[in-house]
Amino acid sequence: MNQVQSRLADEIVAVECFPVVIPLKHPLVMSTYSIESAESLFVCIRTRGGATGWGEAAPNAVMTGETLVSMVAAMDAWVVKLVVGQPVLGCRHRVTKALSLIYGNGSVKSAVDMALLDLEGRLLGVPVVELLGGMARNEVRVVRLLDGQHDGLQGPSEVIASAAQMHADGFTAFKLKVGVASSVKDDAEAVRQLRKELGDHALIGADANMGWDLGKARHFVSEAAQYDLAFLEQPLLPGELANMARLQKGTAIPISADEAIHNVSDIFGLNAARAISGVSLKANKTGGVTSLVQAAHLCDALGLRVNVAMLLESSLSCAAMVHAACAIPQVDWGLVLGNAYLLEDPVSVSIECQNGHVAPIIAAGLGIDVDVSKLRKFAA
Repeated sequence: MNQVQSRLADEIVAVECFPVVIPLKHPLVMSTYSIESAESLFVCIRTRGGATGWGEAAPNAVMTGETLVSMVAAMDAWVVKLVVGQPVLGCRHRVTKALSLIYGNGSVKSAVDMALLDLEGRLLGVPVVELLGGMARNEVRVVRLLDGQHDGLQGPSEVIASAAQMHADGFTAFKLKVGVASSVKDDAEAVRQLRKELGDHALIGADANMGWDLGKARHFVSEAAQYDLAFLEQPLLPGELANMARLQKGTAIPISADEAIHNVSDIFGLNAARAISGVSLKANKTGGVTSLVQAAHLCDALGLRVNVAMLLESSLSCAAMVHAACAIPQVDWGLVLGNAYLLEDPVSVSIECQNGHVAPIIAAGLGIDVDVSKLRKFAA
Protein backbone atom coordinates (compact mmCIF):
# COMPACT_ATOMS: atom_id res chain seq x y z
CA MET A 1 0.00 0.00 0.00
CA ASN A 2 1.50 3.35 -1.05
CA GLN A 3 1.31 6.56 0.98
CA VAL A 4 -1.79 7.94 -0.79
CA GLN A 5 -3.67 4.65 -0.41
CA SER A 6 -2.71 4.58 3.24
CA ARG A 7 -4.11 8.06 3.83
CA LEU A 8 -7.38 7.24 2.03
CA ALA A 9 -7.71 4.05 4.09
CA ASP A 10 -7.68 6.17 7.26
CA GLU A 11 -10.78 5.63 9.37
CA ILE A 12 -13.29 8.41 10.05
CA VAL A 13 -13.74 8.73 13.80
CA ALA A 14 -15.87 11.85 14.35
CA VAL A 15 -18.51 14.08 12.83
CA GLU A 16 -18.90 17.45 14.57
CA CYS A 17 -21.72 19.94 14.00
CA PHE A 18 -21.49 23.70 14.49
CA PRO A 19 -24.87 25.42 14.00
CA VAL A 20 -24.45 29.20 13.72
CA VAL A 21 -26.49 32.35 13.19
CA ILE A 22 -24.42 35.14 11.61
CA PRO A 23 -25.70 38.75 11.46
CA LEU A 24 -26.10 40.33 8.03
CA LYS A 25 -24.93 43.74 6.88
CA HIS A 26 -28.61 44.37 6.09
CA PRO A 27 -31.63 42.14 5.43
CA LEU A 28 -32.07 40.55 2.02
CA VAL A 29 -35.54 41.61 0.83
CA MET A 30 -37.41 39.43 -1.67
CA SER A 31 -40.95 39.42 -3.00
CA THR A 32 -42.27 36.59 -0.82
CA TYR A 33 -40.02 36.74 2.24
CA SER A 34 -36.92 38.40 3.64
CA ILE A 35 -33.81 37.01 5.36
CA GLU A 36 -32.78 38.81 8.53
CA SER A 37 -29.75 36.68 9.51
CA ALA A 38 -27.68 33.86 8.05
CA GLU A 39 -28.32 30.48 9.63
CA SER A 40 -25.86 27.78 8.64
CA LEU A 41 -24.61 24.39 9.76
CA PHE A 42 -20.86 23.75 9.63
CA VAL A 43 -19.79 20.11 9.64
CA CYS A 44 -16.30 18.81 10.43
CA ILE A 45 -15.39 15.22 9.58
CA ARG A 46 -12.23 13.96 11.30
CA THR A 47 -10.06 10.87 10.71
CA ARG A 48 -8.08 8.83 13.18
CA GLY A 49 -4.91 10.31 11.73
CA GLY A 50 -6.10 13.85 12.45
CA ALA A 51 -7.13 14.92 8.93
CA THR A 52 -10.27 17.06 8.69
CA GLY A 53 -12.77 18.01 6.05
CA TRP A 54 -15.24 20.87 6.39
CA GLY A 55 -18.68 21.34 4.87
CA GLU A 56 -21.42 23.94 5.23
CA ALA A 57 -25.06 24.35 4.23
CA ALA A 58 -27.88 26.67 5.19
CA PRO A 59 -31.42 25.57 5.99
CA ASN A 60 -34.25 27.05 3.97
CA ALA A 61 -37.91 26.35 4.67
CA VAL A 62 -38.97 27.29 1.13
CA MET A 63 -36.45 25.17 -0.78
CA THR A 64 -35.75 22.19 1.47
CA GLY A 65 -38.10 22.43 4.46
CA GLU A 66 -35.18 22.26 6.89
CA THR A 67 -34.23 24.20 10.01
CA LEU A 68 -30.97 24.26 11.94
CA VAL A 69 -32.59 22.03 14.58
CA SER A 70 -33.78 19.48 12.01
CA MET A 71 -30.38 19.48 10.31
CA VAL A 72 -28.52 18.70 13.54
CA ALA A 73 -31.08 15.99 14.36
CA ALA A 74 -30.64 14.42 10.92
CA MET A 75 -26.86 14.47 11.31
CA ASP A 76 -27.16 12.67 14.64
CA ALA A 77 -29.79 10.20 13.46
CA TRP A 78 -28.38 9.19 10.08
CA VAL A 79 -25.06 10.69 9.04
CA VAL A 80 -22.91 9.81 12.06
CA LYS A 81 -23.90 6.14 11.76
CA LEU A 82 -23.12 6.12 8.05
CA VAL A 83 -19.76 7.88 8.27
CA VAL A 84 -18.01 7.01 11.54
CA GLY A 85 -15.94 3.88 11.27
CA GLN A 86 -15.68 4.06 7.47
CA PRO A 87 -12.44 4.53 5.51
CA VAL A 88 -12.29 7.79 3.57
CA LEU A 89 -11.85 5.91 0.29
CA GLY A 90 -15.29 5.55 -1.28
CA CYS A 91 -17.11 7.04 1.70
CA ARG A 92 -18.58 9.97 -0.23
CA HIS A 93 -20.21 7.71 -2.82
CA ARG A 94 -21.48 5.21 -0.23
CA VAL A 95 -22.98 7.96 1.90
CA THR A 96 -24.56 9.69 -1.12
CA LYS A 97 -26.22 6.43 -2.14
CA ALA A 98 -27.49 5.74 1.37
CA LEU A 99 -28.79 9.28 1.93
CA SER A 100 -30.57 9.24 -1.45
CA LEU A 101 -33.09 6.88 0.16
CA ILE A 102 -34.04 9.62 2.63
CA TYR A 103 -36.62 12.10 1.39
CA GLY A 104 -35.58 15.77 1.21
CA ASN A 105 -32.93 17.02 3.65
CA GLY A 106 -30.93 18.48 0.77
CA SER A 107 -28.91 20.83 2.97
CA VAL A 108 -27.82 17.97 5.25
CA LYS A 109 -26.74 15.95 2.23
CA SER A 110 -24.92 18.98 0.80
CA ALA A 111 -22.96 19.73 3.98
CA VAL A 112 -21.80 16.10 4.26
CA ASP A 113 -20.86 15.86 0.58
CA MET A 114 -18.85 19.09 0.85
CA ALA A 115 -17.00 17.93 3.96
CA LEU A 116 -16.10 14.59 2.38
CA LEU A 117 -14.91 16.34 -0.81
CA ASP A 118 -12.72 18.63 1.27
CA LEU A 119 -11.36 15.66 3.23
CA GLU A 120 -10.58 13.66 0.08
CA GLY A 121 -8.86 16.62 -1.53
CA ARG A 122 -6.73 17.27 1.53
CA LEU A 123 -5.65 13.64 1.81
CA LEU A 124 -4.89 13.42 -1.92
CA GLY A 125 -3.25 16.85 -2.01
CA VAL A 126 -5.47 18.05 -4.88
CA PRO A 127 -8.07 20.83 -5.17
CA VAL A 128 -11.74 19.83 -5.12
CA VAL A 129 -12.20 20.94 -8.74
CA GLU A 130 -10.05 17.95 -9.77
CA LEU A 131 -12.38 15.59 -7.88
CA LEU A 132 -15.32 17.12 -9.77
CA GLY A 133 -13.89 16.32 -13.19
CA GLY A 134 -11.18 18.93 -13.66
CA MET A 135 -11.03 22.56 -14.73
CA ALA A 136 -13.34 23.61 -17.55
CA ARG A 137 -12.39 27.27 -16.96
CA ASN A 138 -9.90 29.16 -14.80
CA GLU A 139 -12.39 31.65 -13.37
CA VAL A 140 -16.10 32.45 -13.36
CA ARG A 141 -18.05 35.70 -13.58
CA VAL A 142 -19.67 36.73 -10.29
CA VAL A 143 -23.30 37.90 -10.25
CA ARG A 144 -24.12 40.54 -7.64
CA LEU A 145 -27.60 40.67 -6.09
CA LEU A 146 -29.53 43.93 -6.12
CA ASP A 147 -32.41 44.00 -3.66
CA GLY A 148 -34.62 46.40 -1.76
CA GLN A 149 -37.62 48.60 -2.53
CA HIS A 150 -37.26 50.38 -5.86
CA ASP A 151 -40.42 52.43 -6.24
CA GLY A 152 -41.82 55.78 -5.16
CA LEU A 153 -41.08 59.32 -6.33
CA GLN A 154 -37.31 58.89 -6.33
CA GLY A 155 -37.44 55.68 -8.31
CA PRO A 156 -34.76 53.00 -7.84
CA SER A 157 -32.03 55.51 -6.99
CA GLU A 158 -30.37 53.47 -4.21
CA VAL A 159 -30.38 50.31 -6.32
CA ILE A 160 -28.88 52.12 -9.30
CA ALA A 161 -26.23 53.81 -7.15
CA SER A 162 -25.27 50.47 -5.60
CA ALA A 163 -25.01 48.82 -9.01
CA ALA A 164 -22.95 51.71 -10.35
CA GLN A 165 -20.44 51.34 -7.52
CA MET A 166 -20.19 47.57 -8.07
CA HIS A 167 -19.73 48.18 -11.79
CA ALA A 168 -16.93 50.64 -11.06
CA ASP A 169 -15.33 47.90 -8.93
CA GLY A 170 -15.28 45.56 -11.93
CA PHE A 171 -18.55 43.62 -11.67
CA THR A 172 -20.46 43.16 -14.93
CA ALA A 173 -23.27 40.76 -13.94
CA PHE A 174 -26.27 41.58 -11.75
CA LYS A 175 -29.49 39.96 -10.54
CA LEU A 176 -32.25 42.38 -9.56
CA LYS A 177 -34.84 41.27 -7.02
CA VAL A 178 -38.22 42.16 -8.53
CA GLY A 179 -41.73 41.85 -7.16
CA VAL A 180 -40.72 44.04 -4.19
CA ALA A 181 -41.79 47.34 -5.74
CA SER A 182 -45.34 48.65 -5.51
CA SER A 183 -46.00 47.85 -9.17
CA VAL A 184 -44.68 45.83 -12.08
CA LYS A 185 -44.12 49.11 -13.90
CA ASP A 186 -41.70 50.23 -11.17
CA ASP A 187 -39.80 46.95 -11.47
CA ALA A 188 -39.50 47.41 -15.23
CA GLU A 189 -38.38 51.01 -14.70
CA ALA A 190 -35.60 49.74 -12.43
CA VAL A 191 -34.44 47.42 -15.21
CA ARG A 192 -34.50 50.32 -17.68
CA GLN A 193 -32.39 52.52 -15.42
CA LEU A 194 -29.95 49.68 -14.73
CA ARG A 195 -29.43 49.09 -18.42
CA LYS A 196 -28.90 52.81 -19.00
CA GLU A 197 -26.39 53.02 -16.13
CA LEU A 198 -24.47 49.80 -16.81
CA GLY A 199 -24.39 49.84 -20.59
CA ASP A 200 -25.02 47.23 -23.24
CA HIS A 201 -22.40 44.70 -22.15
CA ALA A 202 -23.54 44.08 -18.57
CA LEU A 203 -25.51 40.93 -17.78
CA ILE A 204 -28.77 41.89 -16.04
CA GLY A 205 -31.17 39.25 -14.77
CA ALA A 206 -34.30 39.56 -12.64
CA ASP A 207 -35.53 37.30 -9.85
CA ALA A 208 -39.18 37.43 -8.75
CA ASN A 209 -38.92 34.67 -6.11
CA MET A 210 -42.44 33.35 -6.91
CA GLY A 211 -43.95 36.79 -6.29
CA TRP A 212 -46.26 37.13 -9.32
CA ASP A 213 -49.22 35.54 -11.02
CA LEU A 214 -49.22 34.96 -14.76
CA GLY A 215 -50.79 38.35 -15.53
CA LYS A 216 -48.15 40.32 -13.64
CA ALA A 217 -45.34 38.21 -15.08
CA ARG A 218 -46.60 38.82 -18.62
CA HIS A 219 -46.87 42.54 -17.91
CA PHE A 220 -43.28 42.61 -16.67
CA VAL A 221 -41.78 40.73 -19.62
CA SER A 222 -43.64 42.94 -22.08
CA GLU A 223 -42.22 46.05 -20.37
CA ALA A 224 -38.69 44.71 -19.80
CA ALA A 225 -38.06 42.82 -23.06
CA GLN A 226 -36.57 45.90 -24.73
CA TYR A 227 -33.78 46.14 -22.12
CA ASP A 228 -31.98 42.89 -23.06
CA LEU A 229 -32.80 41.03 -19.85
CA ALA A 230 -30.64 37.90 -19.59
CA PHE A 231 -33.28 35.91 -17.70
CA LEU A 232 -36.31 36.13 -15.43
CA GLU A 233 -36.00 33.72 -12.51
CA GLN A 234 -38.95 31.94 -10.87
CA PRO A 235 -41.73 34.46 -11.54
CA LEU A 236 -44.51 32.03 -10.53
CA LEU A 237 -45.15 29.51 -7.78
CA PRO A 238 -43.47 26.11 -8.27
CA GLY A 239 -46.74 24.28 -9.00
CA GLU A 240 -47.71 26.52 -11.92
CA LEU A 241 -45.99 24.46 -14.60
CA ALA A 242 -48.55 25.15 -17.34
CA ASN A 243 -48.49 28.90 -16.69
CA MET A 244 -44.67 28.92 -16.71
CA ALA A 245 -44.83 27.24 -20.12
CA ARG A 246 -47.35 29.84 -21.34
CA LEU A 247 -45.11 32.63 -20.10
CA GLN A 248 -42.00 31.21 -21.77
CA LYS A 249 -43.84 30.62 -25.05
CA GLY A 250 -44.96 34.25 -25.14
CA THR A 251 -41.61 35.96 -24.49
CA ALA A 252 -38.08 36.02 -25.84
CA ILE A 253 -36.74 36.56 -22.30
CA PRO A 254 -35.36 33.23 -21.01
CA ILE A 255 -37.33 31.96 -18.01
CA SER A 256 -35.26 30.32 -15.28
CA ALA A 257 -36.36 27.99 -12.48
CA ASP A 258 -35.13 28.14 -8.90
CA GLU A 259 -37.64 27.32 -6.15
CA ALA A 260 -39.39 24.95 -8.59
CA ILE A 261 -36.35 22.65 -8.52
CA HIS A 262 -36.05 20.24 -5.61
CA ASN A 263 -34.23 17.44 -7.42
CA VAL A 264 -32.93 16.52 -10.85
CA SER A 265 -36.28 15.07 -11.97
CA ASP A 266 -37.83 18.54 -11.64
CA ILE A 267 -35.38 19.80 -14.28
CA PHE A 268 -36.57 17.07 -16.65
CA GLY A 269 -40.22 17.98 -16.02
CA LEU A 270 -39.75 21.72 -16.52
CA ASN A 271 -37.75 21.16 -19.68
CA ALA A 272 -40.24 18.65 -21.10
CA ALA A 273 -43.04 21.19 -20.57
CA ARG A 274 -40.93 23.85 -22.34
CA ALA A 275 -41.44 26.04 -19.29
CA ILE A 276 -37.83 27.18 -18.93
CA SER A 277 -34.68 28.10 -20.83
CA GLY A 278 -32.34 27.67 -17.85
CA VAL A 279 -31.97 26.95 -14.16
CA SER A 280 -30.45 28.26 -10.97
CA LEU A 281 -28.52 25.39 -9.41
CA LYS A 282 -27.90 25.27 -5.65
CA ALA A 283 -26.13 22.44 -3.84
CA ASN A 284 -28.79 22.27 -1.12
CA LYS A 285 -31.45 21.59 -3.78
CA THR A 286 -29.49 18.93 -5.66
CA GLY A 287 -28.20 17.32 -2.46
CA GLY A 288 -24.54 18.25 -2.73
CA VAL A 289 -21.74 19.76 -4.78
CA THR A 290 -21.13 16.42 -6.50
CA SER A 291 -24.77 16.15 -7.61
CA LEU A 292 -24.82 19.84 -8.62
CA VAL A 293 -22.06 19.13 -11.12
CA GLN A 294 -24.00 16.12 -12.41
CA ALA A 295 -27.12 18.29 -12.76
CA ALA A 296 -25.12 20.89 -14.69
CA HIS A 297 -23.98 18.23 -17.17
CA LEU A 298 -27.63 17.26 -17.60
CA CYS A 299 -28.58 20.89 -18.25
CA ASP A 300 -25.85 21.17 -20.84
CA ALA A 301 -27.15 18.07 -22.60
CA LEU A 302 -30.68 19.52 -22.58
CA GLY A 303 -29.52 22.90 -23.89
CA LEU A 304 -30.46 24.73 -20.68
CA ARG A 305 -28.40 27.67 -19.44
CA VAL A 306 -27.07 27.66 -15.89
CA ASN A 307 -26.67 30.07 -13.00
CA VAL A 308 -24.81 28.63 -10.00
CA ALA A 309 -26.10 30.12 -6.76
CA MET A 310 -26.20 29.58 -3.03
CA LEU A 311 -27.85 30.84 0.12
CA LEU A 312 -26.24 33.33 2.51
CA GLU A 313 -23.29 31.16 3.46
CA SER A 314 -19.64 31.73 4.28
CA SER A 315 -16.50 31.58 2.16
CA LEU A 316 -16.35 27.83 2.88
CA SER A 317 -19.48 27.21 0.78
CA CYS A 318 -18.37 29.92 -1.65
CA ALA A 319 -15.13 28.05 -2.27
CA ALA A 320 -17.07 24.87 -3.02
CA MET A 321 -19.33 26.71 -5.45
CA VAL A 322 -16.34 28.25 -7.24
CA HIS A 323 -14.76 24.81 -7.66
CA ALA A 324 -18.09 23.51 -9.01
CA ALA A 325 -18.64 26.47 -11.34
CA CYS A 326 -15.17 25.99 -12.83
CA ALA A 327 -15.78 22.26 -13.39
CA ILE A 328 -19.17 22.31 -15.15
CA PRO A 329 -19.60 22.53 -18.95
CA GLN A 330 -21.09 26.05 -19.02
CA VAL A 331 -22.20 28.74 -16.62
CA ASP A 332 -23.64 31.37 -18.96
CA TRP A 333 -25.51 33.16 -16.18
CA GLY A 334 -22.61 33.37 -13.73
CA LEU A 335 -22.14 32.56 -10.07
CA VAL A 336 -23.85 34.17 -7.08
CA LEU A 337 -21.63 34.16 -3.96
CA GLY A 338 -23.32 34.08 -0.56
CA ASN A 339 -20.71 35.71 1.67
CA ALA A 340 -21.22 39.30 0.47
CA TYR A 341 -24.09 39.91 2.90
CA LEU A 342 -22.40 38.48 6.01
CA LEU A 343 -21.32 40.92 8.70
CA GLU A 344 -18.46 38.56 9.54
CA ASP A 345 -17.03 35.60 7.61
CA PRO A 346 -16.08 32.73 9.98
CA VAL A 347 -12.97 31.69 8.06
CA SER A 348 -9.31 32.64 8.24
CA VAL A 349 -9.22 34.22 4.76
CA SER A 350 -12.36 35.13 2.82
CA ILE A 351 -13.06 34.42 -0.85
CA GLU A 352 -12.53 37.61 -2.83
CA CYS A 353 -13.27 38.67 -6.39
CA GLN A 354 -10.87 40.24 -8.85
CA ASN A 355 -12.34 42.44 -11.58
CA GLY A 356 -15.76 40.84 -11.22
CA HIS A 357 -14.49 37.27 -11.41
CA VAL A 358 -13.41 34.63 -8.93
CA ALA A 359 -10.99 31.74 -9.35
CA PRO A 360 -10.84 28.47 -7.41
CA ILE A 361 -8.23 28.21 -4.68
CA ILE A 362 -5.58 25.85 -6.01
CA ALA A 363 -4.73 24.06 -2.79
CA ALA A 364 -5.60 20.74 -1.21
CA GLY A 365 -9.35 20.34 -0.71
CA LEU A 366 -11.47 23.48 -0.74
CA GLY A 367 -8.48 25.62 0.25
CA ILE A 368 -10.36 27.27 3.14
CA ASP A 369 -9.51 27.16 6.84
CA VAL A 370 -12.49 27.58 9.16
CA ASP A 371 -12.04 29.75 12.25
CA VAL A 372 -13.65 27.64 15.00
CA SER A 373 -13.49 30.54 17.47
CA LYS A 374 -15.78 32.53 15.17
CA LEU A 375 -18.15 29.58 14.89
CA ARG A 376 -18.38 29.51 18.67
CA LYS A 377 -18.95 33.26 18.71
CA PHE A 378 -22.02 32.85 16.49
CA ALA A 379 -23.18 29.52 17.94
CA ALA A 380 -26.92 29.02 17.60
